[in-house]
Amino acid sequence: MRLEKDYTTGSKKEKGLTLIEVLICIFIFSLIMGSVFDLLYSQIRTQNKILKESVLFDNLSYSLEYMGRFLRMAKRDDGSCISANSFMEISAAGIKFKNYKNQCQEFYLDSGALKQKINNGQPINLTPTNVVVEQFNIYLVGRTRVDGLQPRATLLLKAKTKTEKLIYSSSIQAQTTISARNLDVK
Repeated sequence: MRLEKDYTTGSKKEKGLTLIEVLICIFIFSLIMGSVFDLLYSQIRTQNKILKESVLFDNLSYSLEYMGRFLRMAKRDDGSCISANSFMEISAAGIKFKNYKNQCQEFYLDSGALKQKINNGQPINLTPTNVVVEQFNIYLVGRTRVDGLQPRATLLLKAKTKTEKLIYSSSIQAQTTISARNLDVK
């Protein structure tokens, strides 16, 4: 700031800011605003990632709960759906069993989507189109009555989300073990 002396009154008065002072103020302001905007952008990116993971987890949880509800009430088959006297069987890409309505039901993975088929009818998607299931593993224990073990299935899903630009992000794994509701051992 430049001060100028008024020779008539003998006082000093301010004339204004120099160009250097204005440039220094603009530079400092730009540094502060740049760091604030960078922090804000980072927070928005983190929030979007968390939201995508939350949606993915909700979809996998729904799929596992839906399959679990039917697998818990599965019945021992007479040979019309799977091998006679079996509780559940691993099919080519999933799990097959006789449900509580005596229908042959199957959950399987096809082209990145988890699907359900009842009595060899039309397949129904269990996962939305923005979720790609990469892996669907099934481990069975107690398939037949002879082994003396309570029937149970462990399901492992690995999936990721797909955005509008076909970019994959947010991968997650979920696992659950489901046992038959009724005791089924000798």
